[in-house]
Amino acid sequence: MNGPPARRRRDGHRCRRSPFRRSSDRVSPVAAHCSAIEDSTVLLVRLTTRLTGGVLALLALLHVAWGFGYSWPFRTRGDLADGVVGTTEVPPAAACFMVAGALMSGAILVADDSCIPRSPRRVGLLGMAGILSLRGALGLTGRTTLISPGSDSERFVHLDRNIYGPLCLALSMGSLAALMNGCDLPLSYGPCMLRH
Repeated sequence: MNGPPARRRRDGHRCRRSPFRRSSDRVSPVAAHCSAIEDSTVLLVRLTTRLTGGVLALLALLHVAWGFGYSWPFRTRGDLADGVVGTTEVPPAAACFMVAGALMSGAILVADDSCIPRSPRRVGLLGMAGILSLRGALGLTGRTTLISPGSDSERFVHLDRNIYGPLCLALSMGSLAALMNGCDLPLSYGPCMLRH
């Protein structure tokens, strides 16, 4: 019985499938599906990491602007103090610059997975995730005064529960996602683990 017709190369010569090709060389549907899941997971982790680093950097620049006397996005410095700190006065410039430095350091930790040694970066990201989680939980429950006495204005508490708290929790999750970015551990689970 004649087999399937032989394919032809561009130069006109006939070419046949190698008789030494093993059936195991073919990619199974399960393996292809698992590979697609891993690719999607890696892409999601990278996007989350970049977004987290960008938000932290923008917050750092905003605190620098406040340190230099600007009040944006509020109209006055009094509104800034009431809405961001929950007090009647804006903290001194040095405090704004310290917070900006911490936020920018966090942005660098999140974004950079090559220049910083793995162990210090992991410790830094875990610490940052823990601090942001605590800050977010206190904000959602209206108990930020436990770590910032005097931050109890009605406007601040409202913004804390609806914006600052959820934002801190989201940044905390982004910090944890940065731990997965570039790691050599398998991201898949279940049946896909059989491929590793």
